[in-house]
Amino acid sequence: MKILDLITISLITGIIGSLTGVISLVWHVKNNRPKVVPKYHTGFIDLSGTGKDMQHIFSINFSNPTKHRIVVSSAGISFKNKNYLHFIGNNDGFPKVLLQGDSHVVYRNIDFIKKAIDENGSPNYVWVRDATGKLYKGSVRKMIKNVEAMYKVKHNKK
Repeated sequence: MKILDLITISLITGIIGSLTGVISLVWHVKNNRPKVVPKYHTGFIDLSGTGKDMQHIFSINFSNPTKHRIVVSSAGISFKNKNYLHFIGNNDGFPKVLLQGDSHVVYRNIDFIKKAIDENGSPNYVWVRDATGKLYKGSVRKMIKNVEAMYKVKHNKK
């Protein structure tokens, strides 16, 4: 092999190594950010623990899949008409500190959510805001259908 061939091979190897290092650094920085995952659910909750006091509810469950400590300050629903429904009450537990793998649930009576949807129209997303002001969005796919179905179950409408 000639010296020129060795220099070319070394140069190519160095460029590939540098690119791999930069890609690895960008991947690490991008995937190591604080993150909260909000999801909505409809269902029942037994407030008494006896099975006799079942409440029909809409809930926002949010979890922390990262290694970061995140302080969540509020949660709610954003509507397409630019209105926001905030879940901030005495029993919601805000501010809520989420450590790695922690989750928390806030909920409202299904009648309250049905009324909000009737007044505001289609929802855009469920959201959670942390103490720094960062907004985390969750899907509302089939929310209207699920809320209406739960509302009908509660009021025994066929």
